[in-house]
Amino acid sequence: KFEAEWSNWLGTKYSLFVNSGSSANYLVLAAIKELYFKEVKPTVLIPSCNWATNISSCMQLGYSIIFGDINLMDFGVCNPTNSTPDVVFITHIIGIPTDVFSLKKKYPNAIFIEDCCESHGAVLGDSMVGTIGDISTFSFYFGHHMTTVEGGMISTSNKELSQLIK
Repeated sequence: KFEAEWSNWLGTKYSLFVNSGSSANYLVLAAIKELYFKEVKPTVLIPSCNWATNISSCMQLGYSIIFGDINLMDFGVCNPTNSTPDVVFITHIIGIPTDVFSLKKKYPNAIFIEDCCESHGAVLGDSMVGTIGDISTFSFYFGHHMTTVEGGMISTSNKELSQLIK
């Protein structure tokens, strides 16, 4: 019931409750690698201001990591790299939405992950964070906006990705 209500509130088709936001990030990265990059080592662009669990999940799964410089307005990547990442892993820090739309224009073929662990309900333009990319993760750790004491959520409208994660 919680997953269905979360999807309805957020505006995605599918949500899966897991034990933590860290596990949510790991599962998303593992599923993306399995579904889209079975035969190649994927490259991920990740902002240099980030959570250790995002970076460690990329490392554990064998992604090539490109750290992007950040701006101080939204903590998002401000000097995108000239290389072409396969995945762009956005982190909406302290409730401040990163300008995902600009990054999607720069990298139109990349898969976008949004880590919204402490940005529940934040809005960018007319879109709630967690609905702009291909898939998103949330944390319900007791120090965040909403808590289940522990726990995390994965949300997407991509049925194939959702089923693989389940």
